[in-house]
Amino acid sequence: MLGRAWEFPNWGDYVVASYAKPDLALLTLERQLGEPLMLKLMHTYFMRYQFDHPTTEDFREVAVEVSGQPLDWFFEGLVEGGETLNYVARSIQGETITVERKGELVIPAEITVTFEDGSRETVIWDGVKTENTIKFGKHSPVRSFIIDPQHRLLIELDWTDNHLPKK
Repeated sequence: MLGRAWEFPNWGDYVVASYAKPDLALLTLERQLGEPLMLKLMHTYFMRYQFDHPTTEDFREVAVEVSGQPLDWFFEGLVEGGETLNYVARSIQGETITVERKGELVIPAEITVTFEDGSRETVIWDGVKTENTIKFGKHSPVRSFIIDPQHRLLIELDWTDNHLPKK
C-alpha cells in the first residue's frame, strides 16, 4: 500500500485512503462497539497521548485494552489491509437460510429472520466461512431475512443484496 500522498497514482485514490476510508472504518468500529464504549476508548486514547506523537500501534493497544476485544478485523483488515466486505443473502429453504461473504474482510454481523408465523429471531454470524447455512429449530418456515439490519457495517460494499424474501 502506498503511504505518501505523491505516491498515489491519482488524487481520487489519495482522498479515499486518507479521508473516506478512515472515517468509515472508525464509524464501523463505533457501531460494532457501541457509542459509550467508543467514547471511552477515544477519551482514554486522548488522555494518554494528548501531548505525544502516538502511532497506530498505540491506538490499537488502547482500543484492545478498553474494548476487551482483539479487534483484529479492524486493525488487520481495515487499517493495515485493503480488504473489502460484502455480505449476501443467498437462499431460503424451509427453516434454513444460506448467507455468503464476498471479500476478505471478516466482521461479525447480525441476521434478523422473520418466520411465516410472524415471529422473529436475531442471530450473530461470525462471517468466518465464505458461505454459511443456518438451520432454525422452529415449526414455522422462514419468510425473509436481512443481514446487518441496522447498517452497522458502513464499509459494506452493497446493502441491496443483504435482504431476501421467500419466493
